[in-house]
Amino acid sequence: MEETLKRGPRTFPPPGIYINDLCYRSPLQPATLVTHHRWAQRSVLSKFEELEAAKMPRLETRIKVLERSGNVSRLLTVKMFPPPEDKLQTTQEEYRYEFTGPPRQRDDQVIQLMIKVIQFLNKRHMLFAAANVWPHALDTSPPLWPGRAKGANKLYAFTQAFEEFPLAAEVTILRGALELTPGKVFVRRKGQGQDGHQQPWTPLIHWLLQLPDPDRLTTGVTRRGVPRMLHCQQVWWQKTGMCFPLLRLPAELRALVYRHALGENIYPHTRYDQSLGTEKLTLGSIYYNVPIEQGRQPAIAARSDPPNYEILALSKSIRKEALKAVWVGTWKHFVRPSYFADALGANVIPLTYAWLTRLHLNFSSEDYFSFFGVSIDPNVSLSPANSKGQLLSNISELRHLELSFRKPYDIHRNRNPWSTFRDHNRHHTWFQVDQKYRSMPSIPCQKVMVDWILTFAFPFIRNIPNVYLVGAVKRVTKQKWDYILAREYAGRKFDDCSHGFEHARELAALLGRQPYESVNNYGPNPYAC
Repeated sequence: MEETLKRGPRTFPPPGIYINDLCYRSPLQPATLVTHHRWAQRSVLSKFEELEAAKMPRLETRIKVLERSGNVSRLLTVKMFPPPEDKLQTTQEEYRYEFTGPPRQRDDQVIQLMIKVIQFLNKRHMLFAAANVWPHALDTSPPLWPGRAKGANKLYAFTQAFEEFPLAAEVTILRGALELTPGKVFVRRKGQGQDGHQQPWTPLIHWLLQLPDPDRLTTGVTRRGVPRMLHCQQVWWQKTGMCFPLLRLPAELRALVYRHALGENIYPHTRYDQSLGTEKLTLGSIYYNVPIEQGRQPAIAARSDPPNYEILALSKSIRKEALKAVWVGTWKHFVRPSYFADALGANVIPLTYAWLTRLHLNFSSEDYFSFFGVSIDPNVSLSPANSKGQLLSNISELRHLELSFRKPYDIHRNRNPWSTFRDHNRHHTWFQVDQKYRSMPSIPCQKVMVDWILTFAFPFIRNIPNVYLVGAVKRVTKQKWDYILAREYAGRKFDDCSHGFEHARELAALLGRQPYESVNNYGPNPYAC
């Protein structure tokens, strides 16, 4: 049996062509070829019928659509074993047709052979394994083998994934067969072909391989959001017991696998570790330091590459390699200054890794101001004692810094100091009676706002090799600061030279102004962008 199964697929004819006699132990002899109609390879409803079934998803409606489609092979199964009456009005989410079938015949050697063939094909074909094909007896007639091999037929039903109603098919054994092998078993689905004649008999293995529908198995995603192609591979490996030799790959390729599983973009967060009795830096959290969608609470699903931490539980060696791969060389993202400060101040951090070589800061405009110690209440002032900018210049291994600026009109995610000033003081009398304050716009010019933030950040980012400005940044502003920072870093060894940018003079022009003056005269004028 095993020898026959192994030899079968090697000598089998191409799809659509069948040979009357198949003998896997000898070379193929010239035989009559029968072309199998493409329309009969799988049961697929027309687009109109599929849409109609989707609009009216009740079981009764789906059975009516099946009747109109002329699919006799599946309709026969439903007629022989109809669903319960109380289930006809249920939707597809509430109930799917369940095939009960007649009592199992334990002495049916044909169905036992079909099960062995299906298990063999599950190991050889990914899509076939994902289709989850399984045979069932459809009638109570005696088994074909032994004793009824002289042209007798028996009905069987074949269930498969993505097909609610099983497929009815006739099975027979080649006349004169002395032993039961896959090459002696032939199958044809119940019903007539386009020419009005019976479907042609097809060898068992070839007929089974025609059942999976590649389009339905590989297109789209599952209910859990997993791509169907990936789901097919997971089902295939689960059925075959296959495993990927991960540790045989070079260390560089293993690192790519770990980063793909855990995410190329890390959002570190600190948590209190009871066993250590102190704050510990972790790879991330579900609720903290994650992207915030507009009007919603933080969610790990907002990440473009949600992590899969299960890989850390495989073994100690894989955990050690994976943690090193994900801490080194990946971008570390922070959405608030407090998260960034907590991460740098954690007592337990990956000390053995240069983990902060790539840093991405995605703060709101108000957070950038406070991070660099700038406030505008009652006037624009800079407080070095309140500035956390020194945290950037103290990171010796930092080589790449991304400063991301949010959209100015996204008030849920990008608060700015001027809107906060208005909200905190608009109920005061002095604010209401002064036209200068009342006419202050709550959304300043984004172009000048970014220019101000970079002016305040300049002393702390001037010695970082690569600084990138991303997000809501005007091209003119980006080109200006790319030039300034590049010249400053190139001439960092010569402290007596300004390299073309007078930071002290630019900073003095911004400080000491009243809020309304900062907006309307000297600062981000919304009408001058």
